Amino acid sequence: MAHHFLAELGAARGRGGVGLQPDAETALTRYAWPGNIRELRNVLERAVLLSGGGPLSRGDLRFEATAGEPASDADDHLTLEELERRHIERILRREHGHVERAAARLGIPRSSLYERLKRLGINRSGFQKPDP
Repeated sequence: MAHHFLAELGAARGRGGVGLQPDAETALTRYAWPGNIRELRNVLERAVLLSGGGPLSRGDLRFEATAGEPASDADDHLTLEELERRHIERILRREHGHVERAAARLGIPRSSLYERLKRLGINRSGFQKPDP
């Protein structure tokens, strides 16, 4: 699946086939992928955009958690809505309330993120970075 995404992402950016170094393949295999296929695509897209070219190394990959970390059962008691709320809040925090970047990281259109913020009662201003 990763190789398919890399071929697609490389072609879309005129970089041809983008490959993986062995350490990157190992990291991708060991990661628990709590965000499933969307997270895989987002990790690879970010790596392709930020890398200097050539095959991607482990250092090019930015995961939500540590590679190889087992999936947690701690959230099994939460509703889907609460899991969604927590995930969106975590991404907004990392993106300092910037909706466009948060939507891209989540793999959804900006308008969909605005709809979810409204439905879940999340105020993005609470995540914006304060002025110095």
